Amino acid sequence: MDFWDRLKTEIKDHDLTQERAARRLKIPIGTFKNWLLRRTYPDAREAVQIAKLLNTTVEYLVTGTDRSGFSDDERRLIEGYRQLSKYDQGHIAAIIEIWLRKFREK
Repeated sequence: MDFWDRLKTEIKDHDLTQERAARRLKIPIGTFKNWLLRRTYPDAREAVQIAKLLNTTVEYLVTGTDRSGFSDDERRLIEGYRQLSKYDQGHIAAIIEIWLRKFREK
């Protein structure tokens, strides 16, 4: 996966349309579409704005990793977890503990 694929995936994962993303970035939709079509590239300032909008880092968008070392799958799990209520997060934490105990006993 490259920058453009990660950008498209993040936009989709954040339930954004291209138009909504462009509006939030305060750029013309044509500019945004040209980025996705690989006709033009965002400059450093725009890349930072994109990363902030998508709650990620420029490093992740460019390389697929960030300082945390999380993989794409791990990042998706974390983002999904953060969207849960505290109650549901408690259930997930309990399931993980049960699962880990099961495999530690073997």
